[in-house]
Amino acid sequence: MPVLRLVKNLLKPVAKAAAKVAVWTVLFVNFYIFKSSKNHLPILLANLCFNDSFVFKLDPKLLKYHISDPDSMPENLFIWSGEWDRDIITIEEHEKFIMIKELFVDKKDYQDTQFYSLAVSQMLKGDPVERGNITLDSTENINLYFEKHKKILKDIKTNGFDLGLAPQIGVVVDRDGHFIHFRQGHHTLAMAKILGVENVIVRIRAIHSLWLCHQIKSQGLFLISSLRKGFKKLFK
Repeated sequence: MPVLRLVKNLLKPVAKAAAKVAVWTVLFVNFYIFKSSKNHLPILLANLCFNDSFVFKLDPKLLKYHISDPDSMPENLFIWSGEWDRDIITIEEHEKFIMIKELFVDKKDYQDTQFYSLAVSQMLKGDPVERGNITLDSTENINLYFEKHKKILKDIKTNGFDLGLAPQIGVVVDRDGHFIHFRQGHHTLAMAKILGVENVIVRIRAIHSLWLCHQIKSQGLFLISSLRKGFKKLFK
């Protein structure tokens, strides 16, 4: 039909232009990653390039450590250099794991948990703990925080651990290609470990610059495809 032919002819230059933009974007990002291999790559640019390549299923037994000082990390960047992957604590040492274990396994009243005592102490000092969108600056807010977790634990106890509904767990890749938990999914990870769940959904939040350099040497200089291959190897 003449109208359809006309539309196709009009769209041809648009499609060609879009293809050129896509090619130049890939080349630019490839160059940017290469130049950033020792320090920087904005997380938004990384998400644009890799998107679902960051999301995998993982046995929670492979997650053994947290970054001890997550607030010091540059969350706006995807490539991190430095000694951050040596400054870690075990999952079992983290306050969230201890709290979930006390509530779910030890069956303590939440007012008898370590974290409740800490939250009350910090509130009385005028330096309240912040958790998510809740500031624990009053007894009411502290109780609300724990009641919320009691409800979640009760639901899991009744209905089991639903992988499809559980939040993604944030991970970072250290210099040796090992995973370290970072930020997202503290409670999900704790419950998965306590219940012996086989798989959880994780999202790669950042990688060590030394691991990236190893991928460049072993996979080649077309870095987007090299990193995708590197990610897949991590989850075999």
